[in-house]
Amino acid sequence: MLFDIKNEDVFKIPGNMFKGKDLVSPMDGLKRGNLFNDEYKDYEGLTYFDVVATDDKSSLMLEIMSYCFAINDLNLYLDLHGDDKEMYKIFKAYVKREMDLEEEYVSKYGPLCVKDSGDGFSWINGPWSWDNNGGIKYV
Repeated sequence: MLFDIKNEDVFKIPGNMFKGKDLVSPMDGLKRGNLFNDEYKDYEGLTYFDVVATDDKSSLMLEIMSYCFAINDLNLYLDLHGDDKEMYKIFKAYVKREMDLEEEYVSKYGPLCVKDSGDGFSWINGPWSWDNNGGIKYV
């Protein structure tokens, strides 16, 4: 046989891989692509850069994105450690916060997706977000 590895050994991850790890804020997790403080390693001295919102709308959207990232990262962790009640509490708190932020965004700036359009639905006739970016047009 070419490889003497059983299928069940390929995806084996140590049970204590993330136990006792502290988390960075959702925003820092989004910037660096990793929510777990002890698991981030920069590459050859390179590091992430700060993302700065230019207005309230962008700031709120960036915060929503950070919580979405944190929820996904914790979801991956909980797939491997389903009995970690502490992380599950954090996960549920992040889901609640993200839902509240989305609700705030929708009430201030309009729907984020079709499901947010309420009882009625009408197409936006512009200006579209890509129409106001210095002539750069992409979807």
